[in-house]
Amino acid sequence: QSLVGPGCEYVVGETGLRRDALNDLDVVDEMSVEELNELMVDTSRADIRQAPEGQAVLLMGKAWAERQQQQPQRHISSNQNTNVDHTKIPPLMACVHKSPELKPWEGRVLLTMDIVQEDLE
Repeated sequence: QSLVGPGCEYVVGETGLRRDALNDLDVVDEMSVEELNELMVDTSRADIRQAPEGQAVLLMGKAWAERQQQQPQRHISSNQNTNVDHTKIPPLMACVHKSPELKPWEGRVLLTMDIVQEDLE
């Protein structure tokens, strides 16, 4: 959450994303931030939005997506007495997001929190 200054930018949906590039970021030290952003997101096709200043944003990262994919598949069920087919819940994907471009002398104050879930087994 940006307490002061512009909020983060995030991509809605999968159009314009290059998830294969996102998952193979071994070249991070060899490329600039701008080059990495261009590699991961086709800005001419992607639906990019920006959170307003002060708005809380909940973003699920790659670790949450990987954990969800390791869990057994759950099913959505309405009423057991109807003839409704059970539909698998689609896998959750990490939210692609980045800090906004800042103008000279513009800054941000951010509040971030990570939720750590420990296995109790």
